[in-house]
Amino acid sequence: MTSSMTPLVRQVMAGLAGAAGGVLASKYISQDVTYQEPPASSGLIKPVLPPRAAQILAFGQPTATVPSPLVYRNHVLEYDSARRVPRWVAEHLTRDQVRQEVANRKGVNFSPDPVVPLQFRSTNQDYWGSGWSRGHMAPAGNNKHCQDSMKDTFYLTNVVPQDIDNNGGYWNRLEIWVRDLTSQYQDVWVV
Repeated sequence: MTSSMTPLVRQVMAGLAGAAGGVLASKYISQDVTYQEPPASSGLIKPVLPPRAAQILAFGQPTATVPSPLVYRNHVLEYDSARRVPRWVAEHLTRDQVRQEVANRKGVNFSPDPVVPLQFRSTNQDYWGSGWSRGHMAPAGNNKHCQDSMKDTFYLTNVVPQDIDNNGGYWNRLEIWVRDLTSQYQDVWVV
């Protein structure tokens, strides 16, 4: 009988059989197997250290100098306090967000991030006269939808030293290309 069925009929029959099997299984299997994220308030579980590590760290261990990750209105990053640059930066762009042009760079200056302790902050003096420009990792151009988001991108925690030709050339073209992806896709995630 299956040899006389068209491929479409076979697919429909298989779909119906699968649906019927799912309904029967849900009636007779009462256990919920749906994955659920742990609640946000549960915090992170500290790993159990091997005995030798526990002995070595009996009097405690160093803590991070800067909370991680640093969360801003439209981007998130992990800051390397030794090198005074971001280790990584992540952002989520949407088509609607990229189309808006509410904010601008006027009056917005690069500044140290107040969350970072003074001794671990990058400053504008680190760049002046160095031959390097301040290159955004989460671009200001991705944040024209909100003046506060635009301002967040000018914290030096979001900046790395870049060759000025790269910053205004290839890197700028890459930023524009990524923004243009929102004309093809509703959502674009960038890390």
